[in-house]
Amino acid sequence: MKKLLLLCSFIAVFSCKTETTSTPPPPAPVELKTYTPDDFKEEIDGLTSNSARSIYLEKIYRKDQKVRKAEQEAIQNFGYNSKEHLVAKHNFMQEDLINFAKIEQFLKQNSYPGVNQEGAEAAAAPFIVIHHNMNLDYRNRHFKPLYEAWKKKNISDGEMALYLNRSHKIKFGEMFTMPNPFTREAQIDSLAKRLELL
Repeated sequence: MKKLLLLCSFIAVFSCKTETTSTPPPPAPVELKTYTPDDFKEEIDGLTSNSARSIYLEKIYRKDQKVRKAEQEAIQNFGYNSKEHLVAKHNFMQEDLINFAKIEQFLKQNSYPGVNQEGAEAAAAPFIVIHHNMNLDYRNRHFKPLYEAWKKKNISDGEMALYLNRSHKIKFGEMFTMPNPFTREAQIDSLAKRLELL
């Protein structure tokens, strides 16, 4: 009987120790700050040259890529639900909210940037920011400048098809399929019509 009591006591003590050394729960999510396009009107008013617009858009593009890379590294190094991943995810979601508003205001005040005028990274910035937004209204609101930029070769066929295909998936829950063979231009026009953008 003494041995049984001793064994039970040992198990109880061991159980308590394992409880106190378990991994703490992840931190509570920090609230994201929201922005409107008007929050960035004044700073975009100050972009009075192609060079200034180029630098502004390149910073947006590089920050967008940096926070996404940091999130992937946090997942690889610490795990999906780690504190480090949650912080990195919060950072990229917050950066997205800033960029969504910045690009919306930029396109209200300026035409879509050109590869030859503002450079490749600057021209890619509005596309990549709009493409990262999963709100269909936001995406559709920016279809016209993206479509015009594609027609002027400032957005590639593959990028335009990717953007429209994601919009299709958001709206209909599946990717758009076309019978083979097809051209990218036919795919883009078919997607735009299916999404009632043309």
